[in-house]
Formats: sequence, C-alpha cells, structure tokens
Amino acid sequence: MSALATFNMGYGENGLWLKADMNADVPYKARINTHVDAEYQDVCKNVGTIMDAAIERRLGVMSASPRATFLQEGFTIATRLEIGFWQMGLNC
Repeated sequence: MSALATFNMGYGENGLWLKADMNADVPYKARINTHVDAEYQDVCKNVGTIMDAAIERRLGVMSASPRATFLQEGFTIATRLEIGFWQMGLNC
C-alpha cells in the first residue's frame, strides 16, 4: 500500500504544480484539471490518512517498529521512482 500511494499522491502534487504553470493551449489540460480538482485532492489526503491510521493500528508509533522502517523505505523508493518518471518528461 505504501508504494502504491505514491502514484495517487504524485498525480495530485504534479497536477497542482502543472496547473500553476499551465496556459490555454496545453494538450493535457483536461487531465491536469482532473488531478487539481478538489475531489481528487481530497482522495490524496484521504489516502495519506488511511495509510497513517492503518500503520498505527498494525504497528503502533511509526518510529518504534522495524516494520515501519521497512514500509518507509518502500515509500521512499517508490517516491524516487515517481520523481524519476516525471523528470524524464521534463528532460525531453
């Protein structure tokens, strides 16, 4: 779950970033607007809240468990991969 959440949250963050820099003739404007929409942004926040609650319920306080460290490492790796994916488009 922690690795997959980066996908959802990444589109939400990137949508906000792209929207701020978007002009009228952007070909993916409709898709960007979907990720900026308040409903999608709420989904991103809810995913984070669900993750935090699930981890706390199963493992307790995040810093107190080796399993929590493992989950954080997976989330961090997945986040770096998502960043790399988006960076490829910016580099072209």
